[in-house]
Amino acid sequence: MVSHRPEIHSGNYHFCFDTKNEKDKMSYINPIWLDDCEENLSLINEWKTCIRLPIKQDGRVDSSKRKFDDIHARLLLFLNRLRQIEIIDQKRNNQTDINIFTRIDHAQGQIIELQKKTTSEQIIKSFWLVVKKVVQLPINIKVMQFSDIKCDAESTTLAIAYPLDHIHEKSSYENLPCQPLFAYLPLRSYGFRFILQADFEVPATRQEILRDNGWNEWLKKEMIQLLPLAYEYFKILPDILQTCSIDVQNHIGSLNLIQTIKYFIKTIPTYNDIDPYFNSFIDKSIQGLMGSIQLPVIIDEINQTIQWISPTQCVFVRDSFIKEIFTSDLLFSHFKNYYLNKQFVHECDQSILIKLGCRKLDFSNILRLIRSLYTQNEQEHTTKTTNIEQIAQWFLCIDYSLQQERERPGFNIDDDNQREQTTIEQLKQMKIIPLKDQTQLVSIEQYQERAIFFPLDKSIPYAKHLKIVLEDLPTIDERLLDYIEKKYPRRLESIKRLLKDLDKIIINFEHHY
Repeated sequence: MVSHRPEIHSGNYHFCFDTKNEKDKMSYINPIWLDDCEENLSLINEWKTCIRLPIKQDGRVDSSKRKFDDIHARLLLFLNRLRQIEIIDQKRNNQTDINIFTRIDHAQGQIIELQKKTTSEQIIKSFWLVVKKVVQLPINIKVMQFSDIKCDAESTTLAIAYPLDHIHEKSSYENLPCQPLFAYLPLRSYGFRFILQADFEVPATRQEILRDNGWNEWLKKEMIQLLPLAYEYFKILPDILQTCSIDVQNHIGSLNLIQTIKYFIKTIPTYNDIDPYFNSFIDKSIQGLMGSIQLPVIIDEINQTIQWISPTQCVFVRDSFIKEIFTSDLLFSHFKNYYLNKQFVHECDQSILIKLGCRKLDFSNILRLIRSLYTQNEQEHTTKTTNIEQIAQWFLCIDYSLQQERERPGFNIDDDNQREQTTIEQLKQMKIIPLKDQTQLVSIEQYQERAIFFPLDKSIPYAKHLKIVLEDLPTIDERLLDYIEKKYPRRLESIKRLLKDLDKIIINFEHHY
């Protein structure tokens, strides 16, 4: 115990328990009435009940005082009847340090303001979005042998609390502060960036929750409702803040829907972030979100019109080069998908976006999409149905993606080179090569026994008769390379190397004449 003489002051009632004589067990339950409090109680008009704990003076006093240094304002989040904690530290040099922790509810308790006021009168504020869910206890849970209090209960309240002080930051999940798990009072951290609160069964140390415990397992199962419910609150968070005082609005700052939903997704952990005990909780919570969550995309680049759609229609790519080539219009016209808002792409965890239903546009996707349009035995494409600019963009995408594959961490020269050769073989089958004076696009496979040439080098003076012969050979449409040289000059040589890699079938005139 930290105090030999705890006092309770409520209205006109003042009493204490004097437990200095530890052998007298009755002193723990027999109140001693007091005429008044020994000291003036601060803010007496703002509370109904005050509990005063004079620290007992023994060999553990310094250790006890250090524990008070660990008290945080968030201690008040789920103690609904406790609104303020005042810690007065009277030092030996007659100096007094005072820390006052206060809870103020806004928007009917949906936004909770926590304050810490120090001796210097400095007030540190933090704001939390608190979402609660009351769940009824099923019969099979009520008949299990839990504590008497839980057995008598008909329902229990679950809660999730999000700190709003970091909502404007562009930091990733790892940079957000860890929060402890709560069983009304804080336990240890399980890796979450939000607070989960439930009436968990805990050991005497109160450091963590009991595992392999039927009650806790049931609570964990019921808590999967919290994330989908929190999502609904984040959707209306800008409106909730409008019902709060101007001081609250100024402290948190203006918010839009993109900021609130992005922050919500950023706080969803991956397996590597949290204690494995809660992996199933996260998996099932995400599954619950998939049916309701919507993400922002731009459907009109000119007017920057934003629309909220299902994640299954969202594609994300971090590389601006690919996005520039594989335009939004192209993505929608061929696949009815949209590029996910770039803030979500750069700040949210990719694995979480994928679990929610988004698709990553990587090399294999690009190749598969192009192959679906240009492989043999499918629709015949011509330079009339597919312009040179689009064909050049496909080549640029393929070449750039191959380069990114080679440069990615963990590239294995043996395994990945084999995969690259497979890609080259697939490219040979695609009817994606435009030839001079020919509208029909061709594949390299069609010219296995013939050569396809690069356009004549205009800087080389060919003899007239030789030029006539050369111009009659299958030659790449010079508009393809001209477009790449004009728009992406630094990639021209790389594109030429890619074409040459197609089994050395495409060759330069100057190397043979």
